[in-house]
Amino acid sequence: MLCLSRQGANLVLEGPVLKAADFAAAVAAQDLVRLAEEEAARIRAEAEETYRRRREEGHREGVEAGKAEMAQQVVATLGQSNSYLAKIEQALVDVVMKSTARVIGELGERERVERIVRQALEHLGQSGQVQVKVSPDQGEWMKGRVDALLTAFPRVKFLEVKVDPRLPADGCVLETEFAVIDATVETQLRAIEKALIQSIQ
Repeated sequence: MLCLSRQGANLVLEGPVLKAADFAAAVAAQDLVRLAEEEAARIRAEAEETYRRRREEGHREGVEAGKAEMAQQVVATLGQSNSYLAKIEQALVDVVMKSTARVIGELGERERVERIVRQALEHLGQSGQVQVKVSPDQGEWMKGRVDALLTAFPRVKFLEVKVDPRLPADGCVLETEFAVIDATVETQLRAIEKALIQSIQ
């Protein structure tokens, strides 16, 4: 969930997001990345050793063509290694994002919206008044959930539900006097993907 406040933005991941099988797939993908990085390091080490050896031979033999060819081979090998790593990293991001989207997709829209609202309310801290904006599809249903939410979050003294036709069916925006939290599923997924990409680069 992306929490926005006057102090800045925070990415907050909380609660179970992945099923065990999906988590195992993500772990397997991470293992693939680790193995690919090890293989790339080995290839780089071999390429550097080969380059060093050939360079010494070229000096001894005085063959400039050998040095140029070796440099080209090193560049080609490093390029292949980097390309392979980039593919593995992207595959990892794809696996995690597909698993996350699948888990989220298994929830009904109403359940997704209520979970999003509950997670956002947990991160608001002490707040007297909160306005929850939802799509027209969820407006009446969410208004019926206000009492349950106020009971679950006694720090919130007043909770108002407003309909915002710009929001998707599972979208949600919370506003207080201090912060605006865009808690739509799409925003959260983009934040997760961005964090994943940054963590592997």
